[in-house]
Amino acid sequence: MIKFYQVYPGLSLFALWLLPAMLSAQEAKHHWVNLSGGWNYAQMRDEGMSPLLYKGSIFSFITGYETLTAKGIQAVMLSIAGGNAKPATSGFSRADAFTIRADADYTFMPETWSSDNRKYIVYSGGSLMNVATVRQHSLYSNNDYNYEFFSSLAAAGNLKRKLQVLKHRFDLDWQLRLPFLSFALRPAFASSAVEKYDPEEYSLTGSALRSGEFVSVNHLLRLNSQLSGTYFLNNGNALRLGYSWDYYSYSKIEINRVKAGFHSITFSTLFNL
Repeated sequence: MIKFYQVYPGLSLFALWLLPAMLSAQEAKHHWVNLSGGWNYAQMRDEGMSPLLYKGSIFSFITGYETLTAKGIQAVMLSIAGGNAKPATSGFSRADAFTIRADADYTFMPETWSSDNRKYIVYSGGSLMNVATVRQHSLYSNNDYNYEFFSSLAAAGNLKRKLQVLKHRFDLDWQLRLPFLSFALRPAFASSAVEKYDPEEYSLTGSALRSGEFVSVNHLLRLNSQLSGTYFLNNGNALRLGYSWDYYSYSKIEINRVKAGFHSITFSTLFNL
């Protein structure tokens, strides 16, 4: 019998592949390819690896496709970030934890309210949020490797304020996303290999997915808040400066809890199609 954990990754990737085609089929007022670079200040406590709080700078690259139409806002975004984090406690300067994080998100928010002059617009809808994080500790050998993957359905909202700057349109946006149901992958304990890995029975990916389960906000609390300013150019392109705060805390497995927070500053170039 085919298990759900065996087909879930394929279904998620197929959905993310199909969504851009669905977006482009709509008549868009603005439809952009987004290329971004960012700096992230990360704070994380992976109790399966260490009881210490780790901090560090992580750099990211982001790409995606987004539309802004009379119907609302839609976006497919992919990002990858990596860098070293060090313990916040003094005396452990050699204890690096190399971290790689990847995100794949789809967001759709129809317009739900606007002021009479349309200077203020509210969008509300939902988001599919996927995040995978892998850490490797530089000083350990028996528990140097740990990971988590969360695929979440989230409520999403966006408040837009339209302005004019130097005779160009300038939009201020604040977006908030709150997951309420997630498929979570997190091993029971940190190790030097993927949990339950047996090459004779399961692939590396299959072994990792076997530990997955559905959880709600009582075990996975996540919040993503974004503030951005978008400057529209005459040729249809745009420039964007953004700040975001992403936090999650997973507590389903008592001895291997994890908390992570990321402060991010990004600069984006939006190319009109």
